[in-house]
Amino acid sequence: MAKQTIYKTERLKSRKAIDRLFSQRQFNKAFPLKLQYEITTNTHHQFAVVVPKRLHKHAVDRNKIKRQIREAFRLQKHELQQKVHFNMMFIYTSPQQLQFEQIFKAVKRHISFLNQLKS
Repeated sequence: MAKQTIYKTERLKSRKAIDRLFSQRQFNKAFPLKLQYEITTNTHHQFAVVVPKRLHKHAVDRNKIKRQIREAFRLQKHELQQKVHFNMMFIYTSPQQLQFEQIFKAVKRHISFLNQLKS
């Protein structure tokens, strides 16, 4: 079984790529997450996680939510197609902290949505 880690190359960090991601306005919503995505020619998927400060004032809360989203993605990233690669950003939209199971299900819905795009 392959290692289920999030490699450095899978993190979306480039400001240009993030700006391009938001300028294209391709998104999918599955409560409590919104997924901004873009089809790329990269050799791997890249992703980032955002939790707005206006919804969660305390950094401790934002960091916990981001950890949960990254963990949910890490456990399910093997289900993404390898034919088409995406830049994606998960944006947390709920004003409450939700259980990991709800976040896990939302990530699962987004991954199945991405798989249906170019199957």
